[in-house]
Amino acid sequence: MINNEGYKLVMVYVELIDMVGHRYGPESSEVEEALRAVDSALEELWEIMAENSILNTTNVVVVSDHGMTKASKDVVTWLDVEPCLEGSKIVKTTGSVGYINILPVKGHTDQVEKALKNCPGVSENIEVVRKENMDERYYYKNHRLIHDLIVMPKLGYALKSPETNYSLPEQESESIGHHGFDNTEDLMPDMRGILFAAGPSFTSGHQSTPVSQVDVYPLLCHALQLQCHPNNGSLDRVADFFALRTLTSSASSFMPRVLMVFLVGLSLVMWVGGGVQV
Repeated sequence: MINNEGYKLVMVYVELIDMVGHRYGPESSEVEEALRAVDSALEELWEIMAENSILNTTNVVVVSDHGMTKASKDVVTWLDVEPCLEGSKIVKTTGSVGYINILPVKGHTDQVEKALKNCPGVSENIEVVRKENMDERYYYKNHRLIHDLIVMPKLGYALKSPETNYSLPEQESESIGHHGFDNTEDLMPDMRGILFAAGPSFTSGHQSTPVSQVDVYPLLCHALQLQCHPNNGSLDRVADFFALRTLTSSASSFMPRVLMVFLVGLSLVMWVGGGVQV
Protein backbone atom coordinates (compact mmCIF):
# COMPACT_ATOMS: atom_id res chain seq x y z
CA MET A 1 0.00 0.00 0.00
CA ILE A 2 1.11 3.55 -0.73
CA ASN A 3 1.02 4.62 2.93
CA ASN A 4 3.54 1.89 3.80
CA GLU A 5 5.90 3.06 1.05
CA GLY A 6 6.17 6.57 2.46
CA TYR A 7 4.37 8.40 -0.34
CA LYS A 8 2.73 11.72 0.50
CA LEU A 9 1.35 12.58 -2.97
CA VAL A 10 -0.10 10.30 -5.63
CA MET A 11 -1.25 11.79 -8.95
CA VAL A 12 -3.19 9.89 -11.61
CA TYR A 13 -4.31 11.14 -15.02
CA VAL A 14 -7.47 9.44 -16.28
CA GLU A 15 -7.42 9.80 -20.07
CA LEU A 16 -10.51 7.77 -20.92
CA ILE A 17 -13.13 10.53 -20.68
CA ASP A 18 -11.01 13.02 -22.63
CA MET A 19 -10.27 10.52 -25.39
CA VAL A 20 -13.89 9.46 -25.78
CA GLY A 21 -15.13 13.06 -25.54
CA HIS A 22 -12.90 14.15 -28.41
CA ARG A 23 -14.02 11.32 -30.63
CA TYR A 24 -17.75 11.21 -29.93
CA GLY A 25 -18.52 14.56 -28.33
CA PRO A 26 -19.12 15.46 -24.66
CA GLU A 27 -22.86 14.78 -24.78
CA SER A 28 -22.58 11.32 -26.34
CA SER A 29 -23.67 7.97 -24.91
CA GLU A 30 -20.04 6.87 -25.21
CA VAL A 31 -19.01 9.60 -22.76
CA GLU A 32 -21.76 8.52 -20.36
CA GLU A 33 -20.33 5.00 -20.48
CA ALA A 34 -16.82 6.32 -19.83
CA LEU A 35 -18.13 8.35 -16.88
CA ARG A 36 -19.67 5.25 -15.37
CA ALA A 37 -16.36 3.41 -15.75
CA VAL A 38 -14.42 6.16 -13.96
CA ASP A 39 -17.09 6.44 -11.29
CA SER A 40 -16.86 2.69 -10.66
CA ALA A 41 -13.07 2.94 -10.37
CA LEU A 42 -13.37 5.71 -7.79
CA GLU A 43 -15.95 3.71 -5.85
CA GLU A 44 -13.56 0.75 -5.82
CA LEU A 45 -10.77 3.04 -4.59
CA TRP A 46 -13.00 4.18 -1.71
CA GLU A 47 -13.68 0.58 -0.74
CA ILE A 48 -9.97 -0.31 -0.83
CA MET A 49 -9.07 2.68 1.35
CA ALA A 50 -11.78 1.74 3.83
CA GLU A 51 -10.60 -1.87 3.96
CA ASN A 52 -7.06 -0.69 4.70
CA SER A 53 -8.12 1.86 7.32
CA ILE A 54 -6.69 4.87 5.47
CA LEU A 55 -9.96 6.53 4.48
CA ASN A 56 -9.80 8.93 7.43
CA THR A 57 -6.15 9.85 6.84
CA THR A 58 -6.22 10.38 3.08
CA ASN A 59 -7.35 13.41 1.10
CA VAL A 60 -8.67 12.78 -2.41
CA VAL A 61 -9.00 15.54 -5.01
CA VAL A 62 -10.66 15.02 -8.39
CA VAL A 63 -10.05 17.84 -10.86
CA SER A 64 -10.28 18.32 -14.62
CA ASP A 65 -7.56 19.96 -16.69
CA HIS A 66 -10.11 21.50 -19.05
CA GLY A 67 -13.70 21.40 -20.20
CA MET A 68 -15.00 20.26 -23.55
CA THR A 69 -17.65 21.39 -26.00
CA LYS A 70 -19.16 20.08 -29.19
CA ALA A 71 -17.34 21.87 -32.01
CA SER A 72 -17.88 19.72 -35.08
CA LYS A 73 -18.18 21.33 -38.50
CA ASP A 74 -21.98 21.33 -38.30
CA VAL A 75 -21.91 23.32 -35.04
CA VAL A 76 -19.14 25.93 -35.49
CA THR A 77 -17.48 27.59 -38.46
CA TRP A 78 -13.83 26.70 -38.89
CA LEU A 79 -11.51 29.49 -40.01
CA ASP A 80 -8.24 29.07 -41.89
CA VAL A 81 -5.68 31.79 -41.10
CA GLU A 82 -3.03 30.35 -43.42
CA PRO A 83 -4.07 32.55 -46.41
CA CYS A 84 -3.65 35.57 -44.11
CA LEU A 85 0.02 34.78 -43.42
CA GLU A 86 3.12 35.28 -45.55
CA GLY A 87 5.51 32.43 -44.84
CA SER A 88 8.67 34.51 -45.22
CA LYS A 89 7.55 36.67 -42.28
CA ILE A 90 6.70 33.79 -39.91
CA VAL A 91 9.09 31.81 -37.73
CA LYS A 92 6.44 29.40 -36.44
CA THR A 93 2.86 29.01 -35.28
CA THR A 94 1.46 26.74 -32.57
CA GLY A 95 -2.01 25.81 -31.47
CA SER A 96 -5.40 25.44 -33.10
CA VAL A 97 -9.14 25.39 -32.38
CA GLY A 98 -9.43 27.96 -29.55
CA TYR A 99 -6.27 29.96 -30.19
CA ILE A 100 -3.16 30.14 -32.36
CA ASN A 101 0.20 31.59 -31.29
CA ILE A 102 2.25 33.26 -34.00
CA LEU A 103 5.94 34.15 -33.82
CA PRO A 104 6.77 36.61 -36.62
CA VAL A 105 10.27 37.13 -37.97
CA LYS A 106 11.94 39.86 -35.95
CA GLY A 107 10.89 43.28 -37.22
CA HIS A 108 7.76 42.00 -39.00
CA THR A 109 5.26 41.84 -36.14
CA ASP A 110 3.41 44.96 -37.29
CA GLN A 111 3.02 43.59 -40.82
CA VAL A 112 1.77 40.19 -39.66
CA GLU A 113 -0.69 41.78 -37.25
CA LYS A 114 -2.01 44.10 -39.94
CA ALA A 115 -2.41 41.23 -42.40
CA LEU A 116 -4.46 39.23 -39.91
CA LYS A 117 -6.66 42.21 -39.07
CA ASN A 118 -7.34 42.84 -42.76
CA CYS A 119 -7.83 39.28 -43.98
CA PRO A 120 -11.11 38.90 -45.96
CA GLY A 121 -13.53 36.39 -44.48
CA VAL A 122 -11.37 35.87 -41.39
CA SER A 123 -10.52 39.15 -39.67
CA GLU A 124 -14.11 39.99 -38.73
CA ASN A 125 -14.39 36.71 -36.83
CA ILE A 126 -11.14 36.73 -34.87
CA GLU A 127 -9.35 38.80 -32.26
CA VAL A 128 -5.64 39.47 -32.75
CA VAL A 129 -3.78 40.47 -29.60
CA ARG A 130 -0.14 41.23 -28.90
CA LYS A 131 1.34 39.19 -26.11
CA GLU A 132 2.00 42.22 -23.91
CA ASN A 133 -1.61 43.38 -24.32
CA MET A 134 -3.31 40.14 -23.31
CA ASP A 135 -5.96 40.67 -20.66
CA GLU A 136 -4.70 39.76 -17.19
CA ARG A 137 -7.62 37.38 -16.68
CA TYR A 138 -6.02 34.92 -19.12
CA TYR A 139 -2.75 34.60 -17.17
CA TYR A 140 -1.18 34.32 -20.59
CA LYS A 141 1.35 37.01 -21.35
CA ASN A 142 4.60 36.78 -19.41
CA HIS A 143 6.02 33.35 -20.25
CA ARG A 144 8.90 33.12 -22.71
CA LEU A 145 7.16 30.36 -24.70
CA ILE A 146 4.15 32.54 -25.55
CA HIS A 147 4.63 34.02 -29.02
CA ASP A 148 4.27 37.68 -29.99
CA LEU A 149 0.76 37.42 -31.44
CA ILE A 150 -2.26 35.46 -30.21
CA VAL A 151 -5.25 34.83 -32.48
CA MET A 152 -8.57 33.88 -30.86
CA PRO A 153 -11.85 33.09 -32.63
CA LYS A 154 -15.10 34.79 -31.75
CA LEU A 155 -17.99 32.77 -30.33
CA GLY A 156 -19.24 30.25 -32.89
CA TYR A 157 -15.89 29.89 -34.65
CA ALA A 158 -12.81 27.70 -34.36
CA LEU A 159 -9.30 27.95 -35.83
CA LYS A 160 -7.79 25.39 -38.15
CA SER A 161 -4.10 24.67 -37.61
CA PRO A 162 -1.99 26.13 -40.47
CA GLU A 163 -0.58 23.28 -42.55
CA THR A 164 2.79 24.80 -43.39
CA ASN A 165 6.49 24.10 -42.83
CA TYR A 166 6.57 26.82 -40.14
CA SER A 167 3.73 25.33 -38.10
CA LEU A 168 4.14 22.98 -35.19
CA PRO A 169 2.35 19.81 -36.38
CA GLU A 170 -1.13 19.45 -34.95
CA GLN A 171 -3.22 16.31 -35.13
CA GLU A 172 -6.05 17.43 -37.33
CA SER A 173 -8.97 15.02 -37.15
CA GLU A 174 -12.72 14.75 -37.36
CA SER A 175 -13.03 15.14 -33.59
CA ILE A 176 -16.43 16.24 -32.35
CA GLY A 177 -15.32 17.43 -28.90
CA HIS A 178 -12.80 20.26 -28.51
CA HIS A 179 -11.38 22.56 -25.84
CA GLY A 180 -9.10 25.57 -25.60
CA PHE A 181 -11.80 28.22 -25.93
CA ASP A 182 -12.26 31.16 -23.58
CA ASN A 183 -13.94 30.08 -20.33
CA THR A 184 -13.85 33.47 -18.63
CA GLU A 185 -16.77 35.79 -17.97
CA ASP A 186 -19.29 33.06 -18.80
CA LEU A 187 -18.44 33.17 -22.52
CA MET A 188 -18.46 29.38 -22.80
CA PRO A 189 -19.57 27.48 -19.68
CA ASP A 190 -18.66 24.15 -21.34
CA MET A 191 -15.00 25.09 -20.89
CA ARG A 192 -15.31 25.04 -17.13
CA GLY A 193 -13.92 22.05 -15.26
CA ILE A 194 -14.85 20.22 -12.09
CA LEU A 195 -13.24 20.08 -8.68
CA PHE A 196 -14.14 17.65 -5.92
CA ALA A 197 -12.23 17.22 -2.68
CA ALA A 198 -12.87 14.79 0.14
CA GLY A 199 -10.93 13.80 3.24
CA PRO A 200 -9.96 14.94 6.72
CA SER A 201 -8.61 18.31 5.56
CA PHE A 202 -11.77 19.38 3.78
CA THR A 203 -15.15 20.69 4.85
CA SER A 204 -17.77 17.98 4.44
CA GLY A 205 -20.78 18.81 2.27
CA HIS A 206 -19.55 22.26 1.24
CA GLN A 207 -20.47 23.50 -2.22
CA SER A 208 -18.19 26.24 -3.49
CA THR A 209 -18.73 29.12 -5.85
CA PRO A 210 -16.71 28.92 -9.12
CA VAL A 211 -12.96 28.67 -8.56
CA SER A 212 -10.19 29.79 -10.90
CA GLN A 213 -7.99 26.96 -12.10
CA VAL A 214 -4.92 28.86 -10.88
CA ASP A 215 -6.21 28.38 -7.32
CA VAL A 216 -5.95 24.59 -7.50
CA TYR A 217 -2.18 24.73 -6.94
CA PRO A 218 -2.34 26.61 -3.59
CA LEU A 219 -5.21 24.31 -2.56
CA LEU A 220 -2.99 21.26 -3.12
CA CYS A 221 -0.01 22.91 -1.44
CA HIS A 222 -2.05 23.65 1.67
CA ALA A 223 -3.50 20.13 1.77
CA LEU A 224 0.10 18.85 1.77
CA GLN A 225 1.29 21.55 4.19
CA LEU A 226 3.88 22.68 1.65
CA GLN A 227 5.10 26.16 0.78
CA CYS A 228 3.95 27.07 -2.74
CA HIS A 229 6.33 28.39 -5.35
CA PRO A 230 5.34 31.82 -6.77
CA ASN A 231 2.08 31.45 -8.69
CA ASN A 232 -1.04 33.29 -9.86
CA GLY A 233 -3.38 31.50 -7.47
CA SER A 234 -4.64 32.47 -4.04
CA LEU A 235 -5.28 30.31 -0.99
CA ASP A 236 -7.72 32.95 0.27
CA ARG A 237 -10.07 32.17 -2.62
CA VAL A 238 -10.25 28.48 -1.67
CA ALA A 239 -10.08 28.84 2.13
CA ASP A 240 -13.70 27.67 2.45
CA PHE A 241 -12.67 24.26 1.15
CA PHE A 242 -10.77 23.50 4.32
CA ALA A 243 -11.98 22.46 7.72
CA LEU A 244 -11.15 25.14 10.30
CA ARG A 245 -8.62 22.92 12.07
CA THR A 246 -6.47 22.57 8.94
CA LEU A 247 -6.37 26.33 8.45
CA THR A 248 -5.36 27.04 12.03
CA SER A 249 -3.29 23.97 12.96
CA SER A 250 0.40 23.58 12.30
CA ALA A 251 1.75 20.87 10.02
CA SER A 252 3.03 18.94 13.04
CA SER A 253 -0.31 18.94 14.87
CA PHE A 254 -2.40 17.78 11.92
CA MET A 255 -1.18 16.13 8.76
CA PRO A 256 -3.10 13.59 6.66
CA ARG A 257 -0.85 10.83 5.43
CA VAL A 258 -1.49 10.98 1.69
CA LEU A 259 -2.98 13.29 -0.91
CA MET A 260 -4.34 11.59 -4.03
CA VAL A 261 -5.05 13.75 -7.08
CA PHE A 262 -7.03 12.41 -10.02
CA LEU A 263 -6.90 14.53 -13.18
CA VAL A 264 -9.72 13.92 -15.63
CA GLY A 265 -9.93 15.77 -18.93
CA LEU A 266 -13.56 16.74 -19.21
CA SER A 267 -15.93 19.09 -17.46
CA LEU A 268 -18.95 16.80 -17.40
CA VAL A 269 -17.74 14.37 -14.75
CA MET A 270 -20.45 13.67 -12.19
CA TRP A 271 -19.04 11.93 -9.13
CA VAL A 272 -21.11 11.38 -6.01
CA GLY A 273 -18.57 11.00 -3.26
CA GLY A 274 -19.07 13.89 -0.87
CA GLY A 275 -16.61 16.66 -0.13
CA VAL A 276 -16.37 19.86 -2.08
CA GLN A 277 -18.12 20.51 -5.37
CA VAL A 278 -17.50 23.28 -7.91
